[in-house]
Amino acid sequence: MTHEHNDATNHLAQLGARRITVADSLGKLHQDSETYHHQLKDLDESLLTALARRASTLAPRMLAGEIASTLEAFALLGRKPPELLISETGKRLDEVTKDMKASDVARILNAFAQFDHRPAAALLAALERRVGQVVDDLGPQDVARIFNAYAWLQQLPEDSVLNTLASKAVQLTGGMAAQDIASMIHAYAALKLEPSKALLLGLERRALNVTQEMNTQDVAHIFGAYAALGQAPAEPVMGLLERRAEQVGPSMSAKGVATLLSAYMTLGVRPGGSLLAVLGKRGEEVAPEMTSDEVAAVISAYATLWQRVGQSLLSTLSAGSNSSGSAQAIQLTLMEQLGRSLLAALGRRVEKAAPKMSPKSVAETFEAYAKLSEAPEQAVLVALVQRLRQVVGVMGAADVARTIDAYAKLRDLQAKPQGAASR
Repeated sequence: MTHEHNDATNHLAQLGARRITVADSLGKLHQDSETYHHQLKDLDESLLTALARRASTLAPRMLAGEIASTLEAFALLGRKPPELLISETGKRLDEVTKDMKASDVARILNAFAQFDHRPAAALLAALERRVGQVVDDLGPQDVARIFNAYAWLQQLPEDSVLNTLASKAVQLTGGMAAQDIASMIHAYAALKLEPSKALLLGLERRALNVTQEMNTQDVAHIFGAYAALGQAPAEPVMGLLERRAEQVGPSMSAKGVATLLSAYMTLGVRPGGSLLAVLGKRGEEVAPEMTSDEVAAVISAYATLWQRVGQSLLSTLSAGSNSSGSAQAIQLTLMEQLGRSLLAALGRRVEKAAPKMSPKSVAETFEAYAKLSEAPEQAVLVALVQRLRQVVGVMGAADVARTIDAYAKLRDLQAKPQGAASR
């Protein structure tokens, strides 16, 4: 094996991690220098192109681990490899899969999923056979990656392989990271599989141990996974996850806020008032960054959750003592203010994002405003109506019914004297 062979593979495998580290570190020193970032991007492009070209040439002599590192690098960079590199590494994988290590099988399947490439049927079958052969050597992350890859493929492995993988997963839950837990739950949901009680219990026990280590992405990912499964975790886990969400909420991305609020709505679980306030404030801050689907999801979820929390607080207020009632009244007033502030920020984003909204998002947004008994600003309503005219011809029956009902309620609100409507 030549030195240049190893150098090409190693440089490509490390490029993603190094680029992110360098960009983060130097970016802090050059926050006002767009030129720097453009230069870094240009450097990455030229270097990545050169490395990919060289890797394609060397692919026929690569070892399985070197192919795994090469493909994994592209996945880390969020890039799909050039077709020539995919073709050449695919040919080589046909030859080396039978000797592949367990971790390499997992890395390769995961990389294919990450950069959205479905391997040829023969190669996929060979990788599946190898999974069955090396299952005893798989680690916690390996199992989660393999399940995640099959979820992306929307394809179940043979029963014998699936059963051994599932059994191995139960054994390894104690070593899984937060991302692995979410990947496992999401994969079972995507594959329409019923996780065993032993697997769910193991994942929940592990979640109890790693919750405090979760970052914003982990929290959003695991909530989204349980929502996809359609089943909330047991109360101790749910309580810890909610507290962690409250802690990391102030730094959540727009996507994270949308995922978390939508998860609570899907699961039919009422979040605590303090978490809803945190997410409401963060939602207001990141609203300008939301995509059309995200802003529709947030406004829809927040409207539903506002109703649940608001009704609960009002119930407690009417039933509580004077002291507790006073505290509840203050909390309700605070949430009212936060809700209106978020709604204003979302409205501004809806106005800009409406031209790209899907039929479902249009229906969700109309319905959310109707639930809140809050007519949007005129400019927002005009933008929504214009988009509605464009997509009404492709709307499904459910979305049409939701939109008609919401539109009628909003028109009724507009007809009432100002201040007549309330939450």
